[in-house]
Amino acid sequence: MCRTAAALARLHDLFERLPASEFRGRLGLEVAWLHLEQRDVEAAKRVAAAVPSWTEQSLPGQLVQVRIEHDTGCFAQAFERQRALEQRFSDMVLDGVAPLLRAGRQAVRSGCRQDIAPLSLPLGLALGVMPAWALDRIPGELGGTGFDEFAPKV
Repeated sequence: MCRTAAALARLHDLFERLPASEFRGRLGLEVAWLHLEQRDVEAAKRVAAAVPSWTEQSLPGQLVQVRIEHDTGCFAQAFERQRALEQRFSDMVLDGVAPLLRAGRQAVRSGCRQDIAPLSLPLGLALGVMPAWALDRIPGELGGTGFDEFAPKV
């Protein structure tokens, strides 16, 4: 197992063990996104479904949904959700996920799935919505600053 896959497995295991909390919600969306970057859509769907409020009500959750819809061929649905986000949030906020947004526009025009380059940062950090205490718990192999198996008491 490569280092990235091993780090994702550890992060996913941590997510599964956490009680309901802000940390679990944020971490779940990071785990879902990383599964999507590994082209494991089914795992991403399961994780996103385990944190439904975060998936439905947060910007990272909505982007996870866009990516799932794109990766499953629901291009028009993904594009509509993406357009709503682009109208609601500034370009500066969405700049960190520009490859996803470009792929969404190309997919709806071509009717074909587009390759999406992995983000260079964790999703929440790319969007500027990840608190430092959460970043400290993302393995370095996945763009975080460390790995601490003990979630904060939130």
